[in-house]
Amino acid sequence: MQQAPPHDTNVEAAVLGAMLMGHADECVGLCAEDFYNPAHAHIFGVISDLHNEGQPTDQVTVASKLPRQVRQLVLELADNYLPVGLESHVEMLRDYSRRRATIRECRRIEALAHEEDAIPEAMQAFMRLADSGARQSVSIADVVNARLDVLSERRPYFLPPDGGPHIKAGNFVVIGGRPGTGKSALALWWALEWSRTMRVAIYSYEMDEEEIADRLISYKTGTPIETLDDGYSRFEVDVFRDHMRELAGHRLSIKVAAGLSTAQLYSSLRTFRAAGGQVAIIDYLQLAMEHTKAGETADLTRLSNGLRRLALSTGLTIIALSQLNREMEGRTGKEAYPRLSDLRSSGSLEQDATAVMLMYRYPDAATDQGNEARDDLRRQGWLFDRHDSRALIRIHWAKVRQGATRTSLVMFDGGSMRFDPIDRALSS
Repeated sequence: MQQAPPHDTNVEAAVLGAMLMGHADECVGLCAEDFYNPAHAHIFGVISDLHNEGQPTDQVTVASKLPRQVRQLVLELADNYLPVGLESHVEMLRDYSRRRATIRECRRIEALAHEEDAIPEAMQAFMRLADSGARQSVSIADVVNARLDVLSERRPYFLPPDGGPHIKAGNFVVIGGRPGTGKSALALWWALEWSRTMRVAIYSYEMDEEEIADRLISYKTGTPIETLDDGYSRFEVDVFRDHMRELAGHRLSIKVAAGLSTAQLYSSLRTFRAAGGQVAIIDYLQLAMEHTKAGETADLTRLSNGLRRLALSTGLTIIALSQLNREMEGRTGKEAYPRLSDLRSSGSLEQDATAVMLMYRYPDAATDQGNEARDDLRRQGWLFDRHDSRALIRIHWAKVRQGATRTSLVMFDGGSMRFDPIDRALSS
């Protein structure tokens, strides 16, 4: 009698029960093939599809999407929900899946050993034993040929308004900078430009609706933001209103996210994507994470991993703002330029991100350091007035997964929230 492959249907039921009770975000690393019981695999697939579409994953909703003979099983699964131990159950499920995959490959190798001239294929089978879980390996030739088949078609992408790498659906992009570099203002500028043709949402953990409205009014009218508290005449307000009418054509939504749990954030992002959303901007990561006893680094790593997986699974492009470590403020000269390792509290950010942009604010023009830095940049061919009192910002794409890293300069007027890109002489 042949022994059954490694599995534990009780563990499978416990994981599915947890997903039905609102813990699907913690199981995003699994796939249907990780479940030995075919009914469990079917149920998992339905839960995952609903979850990625931002739909409820409760027992009743899931059951309504399944054949009649499986519905009763769904209604019983919540009885297997355990409030603790989900992480270990998910890992047990992965381990069983890896072991079953190993058995399948060993049987394949055994069958190949009886054939002539099958050694190369058998060696490939040995290599597949290192695969994680039950996911099937794909020939590199098949991968390349599939890409060549559609290479004549333009693959959708979009660009930051000030230039930069191609940003595509499902990318996770991180923008890092110290306070005062204009991260939020830059994100708002990008959002305004992109929302002319795409659905964009800003999740703000730092500002309320009134603060965001003031920034928009300042940006669109050129009025210093600090004067908006002084009061304007009715005529002046009507002039401002005329400037703002264009916003009615923008597909931009603002969500004040302070107090939002991680699970609520993930659910909201999926709902936004299911409604046709294309780009979500999170301002900013350190305020979005939930604090646990594991510590800030572990908490931010968990959030970063979750956002990356959500972007990949749904096709939603996520732009996340991040603080940089304070320790970098002690560096001077070119050593003061931020590096990937300066991303605050998490080395996983640079690993998870498709692209990372780092912002650096040069010392003010009125200081000796500021004048020296501006003179050096002018000698490098950057075309700007060294006496310009606006903040000079260095924008460095330090990581670009598909493309080249690059550096640009912009002038930032903090009063009107506006950025002006700086050109460079062609001979430089």
